[in-house]
Amino acid sequence: MSVKNPFNIWINTSFQLRFIGYFSAAIMLKLAFFYLAKRYYFDLLFEEGISLGLAHTHTYFKLLLRQEILLEKIFFVTTSITFTFLFIFSLFLSNRIAKPLYNLNDYFIKLSHGEDSGEIKYGKNDFFRDLPQNYNAFRDLILKNQKEHKEIIHPKEPS
Repeated sequence: MSVKNPFNIWINTSFQLRFIGYFSAAIMLKLAFFYLAKRYYFDLLFEEGISLGLAHTHTYFKLLLRQEILLEKIFFVTTSITFTFLFIFSLFLSNRIAKPLYNLNDYFIKLSHGEDSGEIKYGKNDFFRDLPQNYNAFRDLILKNQKEHKEIIHPKEPS
């Protein structure tokens, strides 16, 4: 079950979607805080205008309303751009985490069934760079023990 297509970015969908969900939740939380801060700030400015006795049709209130609408548009655009960037970033980051672990699991399954799947190799951008070395050393030890075990059970006949 190793990953055959090196360009497949969906390795472990449930992990990756959860990983992306955390990033998405953080973005939405950031947006909520910014929106609440904006709301609080403009409420203070509206209250200040009322306390100064300005009429609701005064230019001050029209300016505040235009600025508030502009700021909401800016929040929406920047959040959309940030969300898109972080979605793509978290997808590739989760791939770099999930792919090595998925491949390692696949190698262990093959090894536990007595198959020699060869040495494990990781991409240059994958995380957990020490896993291939440790797995390969473990694999070599198991293969050596299997070979010795076979020689004990089925000794070579002298020629």
